Amino acid sequence: VLTRIQKDHIDPSKVVDAALPEQIGVAVDLLKQRLVVMNPEQRKQYLQCVATLIEKSPDIKLIRAISCIVEEWITNKASGQQAPTFREKALLLSRLMASAEKRFAGDAEFVGQFLELVATVYKSESSGSGSELASKLEPAFLSGLRSAQPHIRARFFEIFHQNIPVRLHDRLFYIMCTQDWTAMGCHFWIKQCVELLLSTAHNDRPAGPVSESLRLPAAGTTNMFSPSRLRNTPVGSPHHRVAGAADGGDKRSAGGRKSNKTTLTAANAGPAEQAMDVGDTEQSAGVDARSLEALVNRHAVFVGEMKQLKTQSLLAPITQLCHASTELARRTWLELLPDVWKSVTDSERQVLGAEVGAFLVSGSHCLQTDAHPNVLLVFMEAFSKCLPPIDLPAHVLSYIGKHNDAYHQATLFLESAVISGKYMSRHLQRLNADDQRRNPLSAEGLEYLAQLQDTRENTIEALSEMYETLCEKDLWSALWQGTCRQPDTALAIAYQQQGCFEQAQGVYEKLVAKAQEDYVTVPFAPASSAEFKLWENQWIKCAKELGSWSLLLEFGQNNAAEHPYIVMESAWRIPNWDAFKESLATVERCCPDYLCPRYNTYRGILAIGHNEENSHTKVDRLVDTSLHQIANLWRHYPSIVSLQHVPLLQQMQLVYELQEANQLHICVEQVMAAPATRSNTSLHDVKNFTKLWRQRQPNIWDDMSHWSDIVMFRHHQYQMLHSALDAVPAGQQTPDRTALTSTQLLGVHSTASSIIHYAKVCRRQSLFNTCLD
Repeated sequence: VLTRIQKDHIDPSKVVDAALPEQIGVAVDLLKQRLVVMNPEQRKQYLQCVATLIEKSPDIKLIRAISCIVEEWITNKASGQQAPTFREKALLLSRLMASAEKRFAGDAEFVGQFLELVATVYKSESSGSGSELASKLEPAFLSGLRSAQPHIRARFFEIFHQNIPVRLHDRLFYIMCTQDWTAMGCHFWIKQCVELLLSTAHNDRPAGPVSESLRLPAAGTTNMFSPSRLRNTPVGSPHHRVAGAADGGDKRSAGGRKSNKTTLTAANAGPAEQAMDVGDTEQSAGVDARSLEALVNRHAVFVGEMKQLKTQSLLAPITQLCHASTELARRTWLELLPDVWKSVTDSERQVLGAEVGAFLVSGSHCLQTDAHPNVLLVFMEAFSKCLPPIDLPAHVLSYIGKHNDAYHQATLFLESAVISGKYMSRHLQRLNADDQRRNPLSAEGLEYLAQLQDTRENTIEALSEMYETLCEKDLWSALWQGTCRQPDTALAIAYQQQGCFEQAQGVYEKLVAKAQEDYVTVPFAPASSAEFKLWENQWIKCAKELGSWSLLLEFGQNNAAEHPYIVMESAWRIPNWDAFKESLATVERCCPDYLCPRYNTYRGILAIGHNEENSHTKVDRLVDTSLHQIANLWRHYPSIVSLQHVPLLQQMQLVYELQEANQLHICVEQVMAAPATRSNTSLHDVKNFTKLWRQRQPNIWDDMSHWSDIVMFRHHQYQMLHSALDAVPAGQQTPDRTALTSTQLLGVHSTASSIIHYAKVCRRQSLFNTCLD
C-alpha cells in the first residue's frame, strides 16, 4: 500500500488528494514500528520507499516528518525496535542532505532540523568526526558552519573546535593543508578561518591595550594637580592655570571665566547686589563640584568594570560580527594572519611556507573564481603583509594573479623577487669574477648558480606577463631594458615605446636572424629563451600596428602550431574567408577565457561575410554571448578603471559594430526584396547606419591595431552595400530610384572617408609609410 500511494504522490501527471502526504506520513510512522519483524525483502522495499520520498516528494511537511523519523533511528530514541544498518543510515542521510541543499534550501525550518541531525551524528560517541558516516556528511557539516542561524553555527563550531589542536601552527596547517574547502563553494569561508584562529586565545585573561602608551591616567588617581607638582610647574603654564582654577585660587567659578562686561557690571554694583552675586557664585560652584564628583564616580565604576573584562568578552562578538559582515571578516583576516605568521617559530614557519604554493593552486578554489570578494585574493593580500616574507614560485604567482583577480598582489610579489634576485645575481657575478680563479666552484655550486639563473629568468618572464596583462607598457619596457642580455633588445624596446614601430621591427628582425645564425654554429633551444620569445611576440605587435596583415597571415600559416591566433586575426582583413573559417575551427579547441569575446565576434564576422544560413539569428546570439563574456571579464578586473580595461572597451565597440552590421544587412535585404514585402524605411535606415559610422570613430590615441579592426570591418560592409545595391536589376523599380543610387554612392563616399581618416591618424602617430599605403 505504501509503495502504491508513494508512486501516486511523486507522479506529477496524476491529480491526487491533498490529504495524501499526511496519509503517507502516518503509514511511514506506523511501519517503522514493524521494522524489527520485517523480512530482508520487505525491509529493503520499505527503506527504498522512504529514500524515494525524501528525494522526490514535493511536500515539505512530509519531508520534515520523515526527517524526524530518521533522527529517531540515528539517536536510537525508540526502544525495542531495530534501527537501520549503517549503510541504510548513510543512504537516508545523503538523500536528506541533497534535499536540504538543492530542493528546499530556502526552508529555514527544514534546513535547521537537518543540520541539528547532522550535529547529533557528529557528537554521538558511536560515530565521531573521523567515522565513515561523518565523512559522508562533511558537506552538510560545512553547511552548518556557515549557517545563518547563530545557535546552529555555534553548535557546529564547538564540534569543529574540539577536533582540531589548539596551537596556532596546527590550525594554520589545517586551514591550508588538511581541510578541503570545495563544499563551501562561493561562500567567503575566511569567516570560519577567523573564528578558528581567534578561538585559540585564552578566554580568562584580562583584556587591555597592546601598548602601554595607549593608557591614560584615571581621573580619580592622577596627581597631575598636586601641590608638589605645581611648585615645579612654571607660573602661567597650562597645568598651573588649570590647577589654580580647580583649587579656586583665582576666585573664578568652575564654569569658566566671566567676560569683561560681567566684571565691570559687578564692580559698579551696590553692596546688596554684590552679596547676591557672591551667593550665586557659591551656589554655582557647589553644583559644579557635585557634577564633577558624579563624573569621577561614574568613571571609577567604568574603570572597575573594565578591569573585569576578559578576552572572551571581546573576541566572541568580533567573530559573530565577522559572520554578519564580509568586509569586516576580510579586514580582520588581513590584520590577523600577519600577526599569527610572526608568532610561530622558524621551523613551523618553514613547514607552512612550503605548503602555501600548493594551497593557492589547489583545485578546491575553482568555485571561488567568480566569487566577490575572492578568498584567494584576500589570502594573497594577507601573505603580502607577512614578515618574514613568504617565497612563492613565479608560475604560482602568475596563475593566481590571472585567474583569481590578484593582479596587483601577484605583481608586488614578483617585483620583490626580481629586486632581490637582481642584487643576488650581481653578488654572484662578483663572486664568480673574484673567487673563480682561487676557489673554483664545484659541480654542485655550478648547478646551484644555474638554478638561480633559471629562477630569475622565470620570475622576470612572469612579471613581464603580469605587466602586459595590466597594460603597464612603461613598466614592461623598464623591466626588459634593465634585464635583457642583448643591447639591441633595449634599443628595439625604446623604439617601440616611442611609437617607432618600423625601426623596432627592423631591430627585432636582426636579432632573430642573428639568433638563427648562432643556432647553426652552436645548437641550442631558442624557443626556451624568454628573450627570444620577446623578439618574436613584439615583432608581431609591430606588424599589427603597421597594418602588415598579409605578412602576418603568411607568418601565421607557416607557424600555425605556435601562433594559432594570428591567422584568425589577419585572414578576415585580407579577406581570405576559407583560411579564416579554418583558423576559427582550430582555435575553438584551445581558446582561453580572455579571447572568447573576440573569438565569438570573429564567428559573427564570418557569418556575415561568408553568407551563412540563418546568419542574422546566429549573429544576434553571438553578440549576446560576447557581451556577456565581456561583462564577466570586467567583473574579474580591478575595481579601479585603468589601462587594463581599455582592450575590453575596444572589443565592446567591435561587438556593437557587428550588431549594427547585422541590422544593416537586414535593411539591404529588405531593399532588394519584392515590392509587396519591401519596407519603405529600409533605405533611410541604411543611410542612418552609414552616417552613424562616419560620426563615431575611435580615439586618436588608440592603437592602430584597433583602428584597423574598425576601419577594415566597415570597409567590408561598405563593399557589401555597394555590391548588393548595384545588383538590383534596372527593371526592378524601387519607390525612389534616385534614393537607391545616392545610398549606393554613400557607401563609396563613406569608404573613402574612413580611409582618409585612418591615414590622418597614422600621420598623427608618425606612421608615415602606413599613411601612404
